[in-house]
Amino acid sequence: MRCSTPGCAAPASGGQNTGTPCIVMQSEAKHLSSANKECNKRFLAEQQAQNDDAKEPARNEKKINQNKKTMPTPDTPNPRAIAYMERLKARERAEYDTSITSLMAHAGRRSARQPFTPYPYTIDQAYPLALQLYEQRLASLGRKLVWESDSEMIFRELVRYFIGDAGGLYDIHRGIYLFGDFGTGKTVIMQTMQDFTRLIEERLTAASVAYTPRGFRLSHARDIAMEIQRSARTDSLRQYHAGIWLFDDMGHEEEKKIYGNDINALAEILLARYNRYQAGGPPTHCTSNLAPHECREAYGDRIGSRVFELFNHVYLDGSDKRKLNNER
Repeated sequence: MRCSTPGCAAPASGGQNTGTPCIVMQSEAKHLSSANKECNKRFLAEQQAQNDDAKEPARNEKKINQNKKTMPTPDTPNPRAIAYMERLKARERAEYDTSITSLMAHAGRRSARQPFTPYPYTIDQAYPLALQLYEQRLASLGRKLVWESDSEMIFRELVRYFIGDAGGLYDIHRGIYLFGDFGTGKTVIMQTMQDFTRLIEERLTAASVAYTPRGFRLSHARDIAMEIQRSARTDSLRQYHAGIWLFDDMGHEEEKKIYGNDINALAEILLARYNRYQAGGPPTHCTSNLAPHECREAYGDRIGSRVFELFNHVYLDGSDKRKLNNER
């Protein structure tokens, strides 16, 4: 009898016609059975892994809920955390005060200033008048007009500044710090600007024309130092706190003793005027033989740093006019 498996012509197992599968088919059946078992194991492992992945979010949520139970609630704040946050806020406030506040104060000063009304003159109209006044000043000193280096350009830009032309080189809200060597004509130029602004403002006032005052009073730094020594009181310096002033020959005044304390009168005045300038007050002008960085050495950081903010720094180069005049 043949093998009972359809399509198999081999004799039945044992050579007997029993209708049972042949030896070949029995061997293949065992092989398939072991393969099926291996596939089943893999299938079950994959199913288990999928079930574990599905249960993972639930386990994570359970852990989160457990952690929430152990963390302090808003009703029971952590004192150490509160102390840390207070220290952090204090440090942030300190850093803000040292970095941002100065910038905001500078912007606030500009916004606090009154609207600026320049003189109703162009530079081409104002320059000839200022030049005429300058020549008259020089003639009174026995000198002639001689332009050296950039002095003509500086003179023209100063005229532009004092008529309130915001398109010039110098910031019209800051003062003028005119510095250079001895005898270069710094004081004469600023005296000319004083004559010029006085004349212009007299004309505008007579014609009832609105303008922002640019005229200034002048005082020598040494005279201020002697004044405080005579009065022996710092109250006498208050007259220099208001209005627009030019302090001539800054840096060569001497400190005076008031009740046993060394007082630099001009330094005290500049500090007071700096505070007023921050609040939108008027500008301050100075002439000096000291460069701006030398002011820091002469007056210390307290004044030196303010010199950089109060003024437009204008360097006047040239020879000693007084020496040349004596030689002639």
